[in-house]
Amino acid sequence: MVNRQGRGLLVYTNRWARENSFWWRVLPLMRAKIHYSIRSFIRKKEIDSTIAAFQNTAIPPLFSRIEIETVNRCNGACEFCPVNRNEPQRPYARMTEDLFSNILGQLADLQYRAGLSLHSNNEPLLDKRLPEFAAQARARLPQAFIKMFTNGTLLSLDLFRTLLPSFDRIFINNYKDSPEMHPNVQEIHDYCKSPEGEKLIKNKTVVIQLRNPSVVLSSRGGNAPNRKAPVRPPSVNCIYPFRQFVIRPDGRASLCCNDALGQMTMGDLNA
Repeated sequence: MVNRQGRGLLVYTNRWARENSFWWRVLPLMRAKIHYSIRSFIRKKEIDSTIAAFQNTAIPPLFSRIEIETVNRCNGACEFCPVNRNEPQRPYARMTEDLFSNILGQLADLQYRAGLSLHSNNEPLLDKRLPEFAAQARARLPQAFIKMFTNGTLLSLDLFRTLLPSFDRIFINNYKDSPEMHPNVQEIHDYCKSPEGEKLIKNKTVVIQLRNPSVVLSSRGGNAPNRKAPVRPPSVNCIYPFRQFVIRPDGRASLCCNDALGQMTMGDLNA
């Protein structure tokens, strides 16, 4: 269901029912294989042209999405996620204010105007500095498309109203064992449909998705706790390392968003 509020947009989707279906629960490998085959066929030309651009140009194309993880913790228990709170935890890391400011400065020098996510493999609201960080990003990167994914458990209505001016899009993944919104998420949903909420979300997008925490998704590069890694490597190259720049709290860059544990470091912004 999509509700248009002025020039803003409130999107509410019930993915829980689909993710709890027989197709998703009992036949995840078959579903994933079919989905992968179709997606690979559609995106093969795009992937090949992107790789060719890196190989054939003196200055490779700039990434189109950057993810900044300011704290490497999550309070969720999603069974498909390798960094959920029930899995062995990474050594705790929290990005310094100086490093965050330095990253914004470098992006500003590049006149960066593509996607900027203030999250990666974490729950961003565990970092109480997020409102300040988001405001800094908005001020220094006025042309960037700034977004955030959150499970919503720590998102009050007051905090939502504080954050939204800094973001172009906020995704609230409402993970629950039953297809219903948490009370605080319901409050935000209802607020966005009110006259006051209509004004606040003007030119913004708020996405609320009901999600099943026990669903089986992709193998997440072989790291998903509830799904085995593919026996054979995929036949089509992955576009993520060429489009993404994922920065962990210690300033090191991961291979892509599926490298949740930071097993492949591509660079260090502290150097």
